Amino acid sequence: MSRCSTSHLRQLFIVLFLFISYAAFATIDIVSKRGSSSDIVCDGSITLIAEGTAGPFQIELIGPTSRTIEGVNSQIVISGLCDGAYEIIVRNAYSCEKSINTTLGCSLQ
Repeated sequence: MSRCSTSHLRQLFIVLFLFISYAAFATIDIVSKRGSSSDIVCDGSITLIAEGTAGPFQIELIGPTSRTIEGVNSQIVISGLCDGAYEIIVRNAYSCEKSINTTLGCSLQ
């Protein structure tokens, strides 16, 4: 292979790497959250915004009230939640993920 060809391949790999890195971008932000109104009623909620370049997104909620939500394109309200600690994971179309942790209501943990 000539020196020119090697240089072009290197440039191509850099461009592909940057494109894939950009395409794999996903973010999640908590807009608001509300704890349950009592210890026996699970009526808390979390409002999220999932954004990035490769949606729609999958949201996975891990905690006292776990669930998975498919096809999220932007803001979503997840309701019917019990108080406690949650991990929230957003995955894009390339299975790249970002996670955040939050707590609803009072928690002694």
